[in-house]
Amino acid sequence: MSRTHHHRFFVPPADIRDGLVRFSPAQAHQIARVLRLRPGDPVQIFDGTGRELRTELVTATPTETSARVTGTTTRPSPKVRIGLAQVVPRGPHMDLIVAKATELGVSRLVLLEGAHSVRRGAERLERWRRIAIEAAEQSGRSEVPELAFLGDLDDFLAGHPVAEPLILCHDGGEAAPLTALCADLAGATALSLLVGSEGGFDPGEVTRCQAAGARLAWLGPRLLRAETAALAALAVVQASLGDWLRR
Repeated sequence: MSRTHHHRFFVPPADIRDGLVRFSPAQAHQIARVLRLRPGDPVQIFDGTGRELRTELVTATPTETSARVTGTTTRPSPKVRIGLAQVVPRGPHMDLIVAKATELGVSRLVLLEGAHSVRRGAERLERWRRIAIEAAEQSGRSEVPELAFLGDLDDFLAGHPVAEPLILCHDGGEAAPLTALCADLAGATALSLLVGSEGGFDPGEVTRCQAAGARLAWLGPRLLRAETAALAALAVVQASLGDWLRR
């Protein structure tokens, strides 16, 4: 894959003032020590609002690095804003989901606990935010997905917008192929996917999700790991409804 975005950093809007970008200490160390960039070198910036900034380094030391803005462009909004509500799986698998879901264009990641949860996730939220930022930098995204830890599935269902389609990935016999559900949702501008951890969702959880309006989606005849299910579902939605439909 292309390395076009190698020197690319996320900088929040508060650190971009009067045409000058100020990098965090960690970014300053990376720019000066790891990448060995020097004043005058070009660096690409995005601020999470859809803006892309072309800049040139003004100072580049391990403790203080800044750049001057030389141009600005705005990326178009995603065709479909996709939310992923994920019951946190065990081990390092959530790290992978956060990174790859960001690359695949997810707009919002909600971390949940479920009947088959094996760990809590709130204490790792900051780590996952850092992973999402790094994945956005690497993949050329102009936005960083929103991350939230709601914990309880019922809290998520209660707060989910009634008008926004909700798709529960489920291997039960009543589930329809995800591609068929996407065909029914042509023209949708937002939707959310619900994916379980090891063991999926128990019958009570499925019933409550259906009562909240969730549609059940089948992801094929093979048993998928939690991380595989989440990323496969995102890819199908992007290919059927989202950014993969336009160049």
